[in-house]
Amino acid sequence: MIPSRIARTCVLLLLACAAPHVLALPSDREQPIEIESDSAERDDTRGVSVYQGNVVYTQGTIRLEADEVRIFEDENRRVTRVEADGSPVRFRQRIEGHDQDMRAHARRIEYFADPERLVLQTDAHVWRLDTELSAELINYDPVRDVVNAERGSADNGRVRIVIQPREGGNPPAPTAGE
Repeated sequence: MIPSRIARTCVLLLLACAAPHVLALPSDREQPIEIESDSAERDDTRGVSVYQGNVVYTQGTIRLEADEVRIFEDENRRVTRVEADGSPVRFRQRIEGHDQDMRAHARRIEYFADPERLVLQTDAHVWRLDTELSAELINYDPVRDVVNAERGSADNGRVRIVIQPREGGNPPAPTAGE
């Protein structure tokens, strides 16, 4: 549908203009993963771990809080995917070059290691620098610094973005012909 394609393009352009290129701290991936939960089950043969009940996952500046977390690893015990479900799942990670965290919450959050991306599903919200985004589905590619947001197909929900003015004011609006 053309209107939804236009809306998605506008959201991507607004996010690209609203915030400078920012990535999470690269050292986070090299830090140990610490997990606290009410129960845990690890299957080394399949490379799957399941943590349930008040799960707190930390790795460097990353903090994930959920009702249940599933971690998938490859044969070299490198994390390939993390799935988290909750009411809601809460995610926080420091933004490189800033003393602010990117914060997010949704009913389901999935992290994929290669290529790196974060997927937030159902009642998803992201706060990053001075930008706030909410939608039913948000895909975030931290390497390319690209966000794609979509409304849910089952309801009349809409993508919502709030961009705060930058310090020193916004640049002048383009005039006709620019």
